[in-house]
Amino acid sequence: MHTAFHDALTGLANRALFLDRLGHVLERSKRAQAELFAVLYLDFDRFKAVNDSLGHNVGDELLIAVSKRLQNVLRPTDTVARLGGDEFILLLEDLKNEDEAVAMTRRVQKVLATAHELDGHDVHLSASIGVVTSNPDYTSAEEIMRDADIAMYRAKEKGRARFALFDTSMREHLERRMSLEADLRVAVERGDFEVHYQPILSLGTGEVASVEALVRWTHPVHGAVSPAVFVEIAEDMGLVTQLDRWVLRRALQQFAAWREEGGSQVGRQVEHQMGLNVNVSSQGFLRPGLVRYVEEVLAETGVEAERLRLELTETMIVDASKDVKATLQGLSELGVQLHIDDFGTGYSSLSYLQDFPLDVLKIDRTFISNLSEPKGEALVRTIVLMAQTLGLRVVAEGVETPEQLAQLRALGCDFAQGYLFAKPLRASEVLAFTAEERESAVPVA
Repeated sequence: MHTAFHDALTGLANRALFLDRLGHVLERSKRAQAELFAVLYLDFDRFKAVNDSLGHNVGDELLIAVSKRLQNVLRPTDTVARLGGDEFILLLEDLKNEDEAVAMTRRVQKVLATAHELDGHDVHLSASIGVVTSNPDYTSAEEIMRDADIAMYRAKEKGRARFALFDTSMREHLERRMSLEADLRVAVERGDFEVHYQPILSLGTGEVASVEALVRWTHPVHGAVSPAVFVEIAEDMGLVTQLDRWVLRRALQQFAAWREEGGSQVGRQVEHQMGLNVNVSSQGFLRPGLVRYVEEVLAETGVEAERLRLELTETMIVDASKDVKATLQGLSELGVQLHIDDFGTGYSSLSYLQDFPLDVLKIDRTFISNLSEPKGEALVRTIVLMAQTLGLRVVAEGVETPEQLAQLRALGCDFAQGYLFAKPLRASEVLAFTAEERESAVPVA
C-alpha cells in the first residue's frame, strides 16, 4: 500500500495519493464553503542543467533535499507530493484568505533559494509556481491540478523564480495557444504564409537601397496573428528553422520576379542596386547546413549573393564558437552581407564587431524613439561614429517623424527604415512605391 501511494525516491505522496487527499478536501469545502484551500504546482527552473552537468545521482540527491525543505516549511495539515521528474505539488488546507496562500508561496520560494551543498558543489535552485485557490465552480481534483499547471506555465513565461495566481484568462490563453500550435504546424508544412517587404532607403539618394522580408500569418479563425506570437511558438515547437528557410526561398523568388519586370521602376532598381534583407532566427542560424542552403537557393533563383543581406541578432554570434565562426565565414565567402539587427539591445561585449565579417549595424527602434532626448541622441551618435570607425554602415529602424530623419542625416546615418516612409508592403504594393512617394519622405540632401 505504501509503495502504491508514495514516491520511491523521496518518500513523499505520489500523484494518486495527492489526488485522493485533494478530492476529500474539495468535498469538505463544498459542505463548509467558508473553508479555503490552495494548490501550488512547482516546476524547478533549469533542473535539467543540474542533471546534465553534475550527473543524475546529484540530481536525485537534490530532489531528496528539496523534498525535506518543503516538508519542513509546511504545516502538519498540509500535503506535499512529487508528481515525477522535478515537479512537486502542495496542498494548503484551512486558509484564512488568498493572501495566506501567497505568503506561503513566498516562503516556499525563499527556502528553495538557499544553496544546496551536494557532492562538493553549491547548487542554486529556483522554482516556477502556479497557485490555485479554492472555488465553488470546481467539480474535481483533476480540474484544480490542471489549472495549477496552467498557472505554473504562465509563471515560467514571466521568467525564473516567479509565481502566478490562476485566473480563467490563463486557460483561455492556453487553449488559444494550443490551437495556434496545431494550426501553425500545418501552416509551416503547407507554406500558408505571406511575405511583406518594408523599404530601407538611402539617406543620401532617397532611393530604395533594400527591402526587408517580413513573414505574416493570417489564421483562418483568429485572423492576423502577430509575428511576435507565432514566431515564438515556432521556436518552442522546433519549427522556426523550417519557417526561416521558407521565407528565404519565397523572398528570393519574389526578388527574381521583380528583376524580370525590367520596364518597371522596381524592376530597374532591382537590376541596378536594390538588395534583399532576410531575418535568420537563432535556431536557424545554429542549425547545420545554413551556408549550403543559402548557396542552393541563390543558385536556384539566380540572385547574386551580394544582393542578399542576412539579419542576425547579437545574441546569436556572441557565443564565438567554432561553428558560429565557420557559418559567418562561409556566408561572407559566398558574398552575402551580414547585418546585426536590433543593435544595442543584446550583449554589451563589442569584440564581435572586429572579430567577425560584418557589414551593417541596424540601430534598434527604441534608440530612435528617444532621439529627441540628449542621452538618446548621444547614444545614436556614438553608434554611428563607432560603425564608421570600423568601416560598417548604419541603418536606423523605426523612423517615424521628419525630425528623426533630419537628426539621423545630421549624424551621418547611411540608411533608414520605418513608417515615415512605408509600412511593410505586399509584393504588389512594392511596385507602386514610386519615386515621387519616396522623394516626398526623403528629399535628396
